[in-house]
Amino acid sequence: MRNRIQTLQTWLNHACRIVGIVVVVLLAKDPAWALQVTPSSLTFTVAAGAPDPATQNLTLGNNRSRERNWFAAANVPWITLTPASGTINTEHDLVTVRVTSTGLAAGTYSGTVTITETSFGSRTRRSYLPVALTVTGSAPSAAMQLSPSALSFGGLVGGANPASQAITVSSTGVSSLAWTASDNAPWLTLSPSTGAAPGTVTAAVSLAGLAAGTYNAAITLSAPGVSPKTVPVTLSVTAVSTGASIWNDPSIPAFTGTVGGTPPAAQTITINSTGSAIAWTASENTPWLSLSPSSGSTPGRLTLTVNPAGLAAGTYNGLITLSAPSAANNPKYIPVSLTLSAPVSSSPVIGYAPANLTFSGMAGGANPTAQTLSITNAGTGTLSWSAGDNAAWLTLTPGSGTNAGSVTANVNTAGMAAGTYSAAINLSATGATAKTVPVTLTVSAGGTGSATLSWAANTEPDLAGYRVYVGTQSGTYGPPISVGKVTLHTINSLVKGMTYFFTVTAVDGAGNESPPAAELSKSIF
Repeated sequence: MRNRIQTLQTWLNHACRIVGIVVVVLLAKDPAWALQVTPSSLTFTVAAGAPDPATQNLTLGNNRSRERNWFAAANVPWITLTPASGTINTEHDLVTVRVTSTGLAAGTYSGTVTITETSFGSRTRRSYLPVALTVTGSAPSAAMQLSPSALSFGGLVGGANPASQAITVSSTGVSSLAWTASDNAPWLTLSPSTGAAPGTVTAAVSLAGLAAGTYNAAITLSAPGVSPKTVPVTLSVTAVSTGASIWNDPSIPAFTGTVGGTPPAAQTITINSTGSAIAWTASENTPWLSLSPSSGSTPGRLTLTVNPAGLAAGTYNGLITLSAPSAANNPKYIPVSLTLSAPVSSSPVIGYAPANLTFSGMAGGANPTAQTLSITNAGTGTLSWSAGDNAAWLTLTPGSGTNAGSVTANVNTAGMAAGTYSAAINLSATGATAKTVPVTLTVSAGGTGSATLSWAANTEPDLAGYRVYVGTQSGTYGPPISVGKVTLHTINSLVKGMTYFFTVTAVDGAGNESPPAAELSKSIF
């Protein structure tokens, strides 16, 4: 039978080129028993050497209550289908399509997924879905990133240890990177010493037994397959002095903001001293103020961050205390102010595009393609909108939303005579002026035509006849038309303005059917 199929396909292709007639016009519907397979094609993209791309799903739908079996297969080894078969009644089945680029060089690859279904009457139908896989250049190489790139500590001889500091470890080119941290100084301790990016490692310093001076060390982070990174560490230990004073600039930091708005930008003050360096610690007396770092030595910098969440409009005052036991003016107090103003009233405005929608269709034909209306907030505040219409033939989805969104407009021409119909989409929102979007539908009068198919005869002795398939979508056909052993067939009552698709198969005496010949199409005018 395979030889007959190949011969028939060759004859059909040859005959179609000679006769020049072939093909069809759209009929109105798919066969009632046919499975609906969506989407009609799949596309994947992945970088060479990178993890496989995310899987995609095919949805199989059955619009009849009768049960049928289906089978899924791929013609290339880099496509995997799960499950590969099933039985469907009125539910929807999902077929998961997974592709792998393992062993594939950069380039574009094509494959085909075939869905074969068998109806209750032992009718067989196949749907062919193209699958494209693009393998781009090599995936980016893995790398480790550290922040900050250096650490600096300060303290007094015999004084309290400075606050610990954290290093953030991240990576590029890989989703996770296992690292190990080490140091080369006895006064430096790391915790934890191992981890996975993204993560942090905390560096702590001990001043016990250290004389005045500057100490240098290095923290090294290493991971398999990437270059190690080194973070230099500097520790300044200052002898206790007398008579020196500590001072800051600016003397009175001030913040301003709006209730419910973005927090004010952080500010930095410089901490200096007269004479020799002085170690200090910083603390605040209000919950809306944060300090970083909490300790250091002069000269140094202190970053102030405010969080006004939950505060009403007004002026708030706080106080920073700088403790410096070796300073003559210990402690040093720094006042901080935060002024919040009432928010500006907001007013939403409905924005939409396009300005109008226009549909056209054929009486008795398929419904026009759905169109999308984009909605935006052209003002301020929150836009809570709703959409409605004034025509029975117009349907909107969804009927409401918040701020930016879209509404899909669907038209149903069933039972409508030829003519022009008008409707309106009404957009409304609390606190905003309503908007109206005009909608126009033009329904043209229908008509019918015909198409004549011709093909070369099959000369094998067990040929029982031919079956002609007609449909309004490529690869999807209605019930077969058995035409006997003739090689010429005319199909009538084809709706004008539609495009039809057709193919032919050969059947032997045992009922075995060949694969379909190359599909042809014809538009009826």
